[in-house]
Amino acid sequence: MLRKLVTLGVLGGALASIAISTAQAQGQFPERPVTLINPLPAGGGVDIAMRGLAKEMQTILGQPVLVESRAGAGGTIAGTYIAQAKPDGYAVGLFQSTQAIPEVYAAFQKPPYTSEQIRPVARYMSLIYGLPSRAGAPWKTMSELVKYIKDNPGKVKWGRTIGVGHPLQLLTYSLLKKENLDVKEVPFKGAADAITALLGGHIDVAFGISVTATEGHVSAGRLSVLAIHNGTRIKSMPEIPTFAELGLDPGVVPIYNTFFVPKDTPEPVVVKLQDAVKRAIETPAIAEYAQKNGFELYYGAEADIRDELKRDREVTTALIEAMQKDKPAQ
Repeated sequence: MLRKLVTLGVLGGALASIAISTAQAQGQFPERPVTLINPLPAGGGVDIAMRGLAKEMQTILGQPVLVESRAGAGGTIAGTYIAQAKPDGYAVGLFQSTQAIPEVYAAFQKPPYTSEQIRPVARYMSLIYGLPSRAGAPWKTMSELVKYIKDNPGKVKWGRTIGVGHPLQLLTYSLLKKENLDVKEVPFKGAADAITALLGGHIDVAFGISVTATEGHVSAGRLSVLAIHNGTRIKSMPEIPTFAELGLDPGVVPIYNTFFVPKDTPEPVVVKLQDAVKRAIETPAIAEYAQKNGFELYYGAEADIRDELKRDREVTTALIEAMQKDKPAQ
């Protein structure tokens, strides 16, 4: 009996020691660099926004915070990487809808993981996307463009900067369907190619381009932006109306950018990451950086994110179902 008690005591002490050691390790997080994973190509608006935050976060965390791009497959390469990463807080993904709830987009691509395998940490920002128009077009405003399209069905060349099924493409689909607009959609591999086509007059308008990418061309008079997809006008371009105030709201939730970690990441580690993101967003440096680079700070705690994901799931599912019904018979 004594031996059994001694054995249990030793085992209990060992377990307690492991628990204390684990708690201490989590309490010391981070002890090495943290990497923020970007699901899109380096050099774009998301990458720029992430690097600004990383600079502030590393001051708060006391360790380097790196940004690494793992682009491809609609962002699910990055999503898979996070879903399968060691749940220790050292790999954190900044995801949009297609990576946050990949199962919703199964009609376009079989998801390699599900939203159940990742956990939201904190929402960071929303990129502002506009509808730029070529110079010399016969319209000057969004309302004039809509009238021109209705008077000239199938004539306007509408650039699309991303593949079918992405939230930005769903925005275009929703707007065209709601307003019964007949345009000639021209697909591009990305915003840079679409901007080149606009500048060359090969297309008339394009959607899925952040205002950051067009601001220089707008200032120089080479392009104009007819409307933006955002809740309010933005300080850097206060003269540009939102789709909603023009009565042209596509009805799709904002293109949020939210940090996620593997689902089994320890609570103390998640809390430290949440605190670091929140404190970084509250710095004057980030506010200035966001205004300069054309994105909106859009902080959200975990509960806010889960509410937004629920709305996103409902709206996006309905749009995808409608799109599938509209597909011509094969």
